[in-house]
Amino acid sequence: MAKNTDSNVTDLEDTVTAAAPATAVATDAAVDRSLDQSLVAHGFSGKRRKIILAPGEGEAGQLEQFFAINGFGIVIKRNEKVDVPAEFVDAIQNMVVGVVNADGSLGGARPRFNIQVLS
Repeated sequence: MAKNTDSNVTDLEDTVTAAAPATAVATDAAVDRSLDQSLVAHGFSGKRRKIILAPGEGEAGQLEQFFAINGFGIVIKRNEKVDVPAEFVDAIQNMVVGVVNADGSLGGARPRFNIQVLS
């Protein structure tokens, strides 16, 4: 049987050097400058939208709010115009909380956050 010389088997005492990751080289014509390329690299569209996240109820409703989609997180300050990835706008608008009636029955749902979309 022939010896395998292509193997990368190592043990804890071996020094392993990592190969440089492959990078895509894009020409100026291929890059849409209107898109946020760091977002595109995380699987987002790269489009951004301006919003205002209104204050909520109680003391916690005055604090900054953390949101995450697929491991990519952002913090939004309340009552300030902020620029966020477009996918977060849809996600925030779709967040709801259940409403319970005085008799304990489920009365439907209401939006979790009051958000104003400016662009």
